[in-house]
Amino acid sequence: MSDKSNDDANFVSLGKFDYIESEHVLKRFEQAGVRFRLNEDDSPLRNMRPLRASLGGGFGTEQFIEIFTHRDDDEKVRAVMSALYPV
Repeated sequence: MSDKSNDDANFVSLGKFDYIESEHVLKRFEQAGVRFRLNEDDSPLRNMRPLRASLGGGFGTEQFIEIFTHRDDDEKVRAVMSALYPV
């Protein structure tokens, strides 16, 4: 196994967020020094019919970004998420 695949194993999915929400989360992660990686899911847009796209899309057609955070940054992730989404 390469070092990159070993490093990839240290990143776990936090979940999928829409663009606006992910911008807020990622900004806070950068401030807190959280290591993260992203995976963009634009399949709803790629699979959309041109007429639907020209009318602005529809329910369930928004793009999402899946955020992966490093396992060693778990405490920082919890602190950021708790501040953004208090229970």
